[in-house]
Amino acid sequence: MFNSLRTRLTVAGLLLAVPAVGITALVVANTTSADLISEFDSGASIQTSVLSELTTYVVLNGTWSGVDDLVFMLAEQSGLRIALTDLDGFPFVESEPGAGTNGMLATAVIDPANNIFGAELTAESIDYSAVFATELAACLDANNVPYTTVEDEFGLIDVIPEQVAEQGFEIIDNCYTEASDRTDAGSEFFGEFPTEVASPAVLFMGALQRPSVNWSAVAVVAAGVVAALAIAAFFFSRLLSKPVTSLTDATRRIRAGDLTARVEATDTTEIGELAVSFNEMADELQGASDRRRRFTSDVAHELRTPLANITSHVQALIDGVEASSPEVLEVVQNEVDHMATLVGDLQQLTLVDEGQLTIDPFDVVLSDVLDQVVQANERRAADASVALVRSGEDPDPIHIDPIRIRQAIDNLVANAIRHTPEGGAVTIAVEQRPEETVIAVRDTGPGIPEDFLGRVF
Repeated sequence: MFNSLRTRLTVAGLLLAVPAVGITALVVANTTSADLISEFDSGASIQTSVLSELTTYVVLNGTWSGVDDLVFMLAEQSGLRIALTDLDGFPFVESEPGAGTNGMLATAVIDPANNIFGAELTAESIDYSAVFATELAACLDANNVPYTTVEDEFGLIDVIPEQVAEQGFEIIDNCYTEASDRTDAGSEFFGEFPTEVASPAVLFMGALQRPSVNWSAVAVVAAGVVAALAIAAFFFSRLLSKPVTSLTDATRRIRAGDLTARVEATDTTEIGELAVSFNEMADELQGASDRRRRFTSDVAHELRTPLANITSHVQALIDGVEASSPEVLEVVQNEVDHMATLVGDLQQLTLVDEGQLTIDPFDVVLSDVLDQVVQANERRAADASVALVRSGEDPDPIHIDPIRIRQAIDNLVANAIRHTPEGGAVTIAVEQRPEETVIAVRDTGPGIPEDFLGRVF
């Protein structure tokens, strides 16, 4: 099974596909995680904003109590997880309750007691005159009463309302009373300043969900991809191996003797070129086989004519019908020489089929060649009770190969005698024209069927 081209192509495709899918999944997962982490790292400005909001809250309120709502709001706005823990790591506020600080980074320690926040401004250290001036100015602004702020040589600030209409005195008096109440030393808070300092807290921040790889999903997708690739590889290998299979079948048919086997050569790839080459090879094999059959037939036919002539003369000598004479022996000798020439030409007949037969022409009087043909075939004609007639003259030599011409005319005359009924005649005529010399062999037989005329030569 594994020896088949289709199986090898399919397995090769899978061996390439499986590692490729795995590596691709791993690279994509790691790249995605890296992108998310990079995006988180680029959110430094968001972290600073969250830290500022929480610091402001604890400095102004003096306690972490009630910070939950602010943490939830900041988490929603920033898209981050936010948690506050004490210095021992115990979380007391979480944007995702119960999630703890796993996967989160400790961003900062918020210490409200740090002098940088001014949290030392407790009830004992507050400048009440400055608080009173601030509260008075705020009230006058709220009631659109103009005033002037003056700072004395000791740094004390005084707010002086400008002269107003009689009805404005009541407003100014109310603002003085309100400012005095808000700076009363017996209250817990003085304006915006706390009377106590909250404990330090550690701020943790992180992505809503730690970038991770869902290996189950990756496995499912990878399995689907591998399955799809396996199916594609199977059909592709089947498509690719189809012409190879056709070539194999055609080769087996030729080996079994069916030289007509061919394959379709519609593909333009190397397989298509192989199919074209195979068909060309099959054409050559079929042509060689046809030439071999024709060669065998030609040999039998070429040897049959001189053998028949020799047999006729020898039988006539044996039967006493014909007396031994130099002329008769010369005819027999000519036929023997003709057969020797034919045997020598067997190889040349092969060359004819290959289109490589050589011709050796020289100037010859064609009548001499025709006379030899008549002498060689007259005994056979007499035995068949057929008259062999020679007509026409060609006094001028022509440039031909006399051996090849006699071979062709001998075959025509022998066929004519064989197919002419008793009492008939075979005529060998020659006519010399200005541009050509015509040889005609006519008989009084039934003639060659029209369907075979194209195969005579």
